Amino acid sequence: LYEAGRWVVVIVGIGKLADMLFGPSSEIIVYSKYYRFNIVLIIILAVLIITTNNYLIPVYGIEGAALATSLILIIFNLIKFIFIWIKMKLQPFSFAFVKILLIAVIAWSAQWFIPRMDIVLLDMIIRSAIITLVFGTFVLWSNVSPDASNLFKKALGYLKV
Repeated sequence: LYEAGRWVVVIVGIGKLADMLFGPSSEIIVYSKYYRFNIVLIIILAVLIITTNNYLIPVYGIEGAALATSLILIIFNLIKFIFIWIKMKLQPFSFAFVKILLIAVIAWSAQWFIPRMDIVLLDMIIRSAIITLVFGTFVLWSNVSPDASNLFKKALGYLKV
């Protein structure tokens, strides 16, 4: 029953991940002297979504709608990123970001070594726990996020009696 929408969820998820990746770029533009650029970009975004949906839905069906939305969302965020980088000399990515991405890939890959279980809920819980444990361990071990490391040390301090 849900299998038909599987790829829609994956495709839209990729688009939303890209949206999250670029952070608060819309807010940065809106609260700057360049706020008009965001309005123009949103209008262009709406036109592009309608256009790509009209083209891709007849060809690919519901996956076409997901693809159109995700593709435009990624392009929208790339344009905002480039605009902020050029006009404001701001850029959210650093070498620490690359480290976090590598750690995330390692953590996600770790769950593939766990055999699948028949009880889906238990399988999800165990895989999520493994990913979280591996990710958290590597983030703390590498000190890629001093804030996270300090918060963890503070929490450990509260546990000591």
